[in-house]
This record gives sequence, structure tokens and C-alpha cells, in this order.
Amino acid sequence: MGNRLSMKMPGFSFRPIVTVTEPGEQLQWSGTLMSERLFLGRHSFILRAKPDGTTHVTNHEEFSGGLTTLIQRFMKQSNDNGYTAFNAGLKRQVEHRAMHQNGT
Repeated sequence: MGNRLSMKMPGFSFRPIVTVTEPGEQLQWSGTLMSERLFLGRHSFILRAKPDGTTHVTNHEEFSGGLTTLIQRFMKQSNDNGYTAFNAGLKRQVEHRAMHQNGT
């Protein structure tokens, strides 16, 4: 926790701070725009193991602060906030690592 990430999404980049890490269960980060009073965004990835050995990933976002409406309008211009591509990339990375760890 406390590590700063470098994130690039369509149309913007940001440097959130990791606030929760529970290996195999959850990753959460938060980021501000100048101050929490202006804009605070929290993003969580919740991981749930499925009986078939795969993992279901849920993305959750919360926004607060005076600029929230403006920021959300900007983010909606990309339809899904870029998370479809982000999730596909994450899936590729995880599957690639798992394949190499299993020796296949």
C-alpha cells in the first residue's frame, strides 16, 4: 500500500496511490485532482475465484468532490472509460504469466 501507479487511459493519464492490497482478493487505488475537495476517484478490482478455476474480476468506481460532474462527462466521452481495453490487457497478462508458470 502507498505505492504510486502510472496509469494511461484514452485521453488522459494519472498517478493514483494504492490504498488496499489483498492478494487474490482485491486491489484498490485512489487519485485526486489538485485536492480531494475538488475531485477524488477510487477504483477497486474485486477478484472472486470460480469453481471452474477461473477468476471473475469486478471493477468498481466511486467519485466525489466539486468537479465530479465535469470529470464524469469527460470520462463518458470514451464510452466505457477505457476499462474494456484495460481489462482485456490485464486478462492477457495474467493468462500469459499463468501459462509460463505452468510450463505450457
